[in-house]
Amino acid sequence: MSNEMTLQEFENHVAAYGAKTALWPEQHRSAMQDLAGSNTDAAAILARAARLDAWLDDMPEAVSHHAGAFGLGS
Repeated sequence: MSNEMTLQEFENHVAAYGAKTALWPEQHRSAMQDLAGSNTDAAAILARAARLDAWLDDMPEAVSHHAGAFGLGS
């Protein structure tokens, strides 16, 4: 498997798994880290995802619970 990844693939994976590298699929993690470190667009995508992750992490539990009724939470 090639260790290269397109920006669109990177964006799709970050949208699905967030900015935390530990949550990225192991088979793609190295390519994603390489792209994030070498491409300013990928770095910007990752920064936006990190801000969203932080916001979601700070979401009160009650809001998170009710979001599940709309298919937005677990």
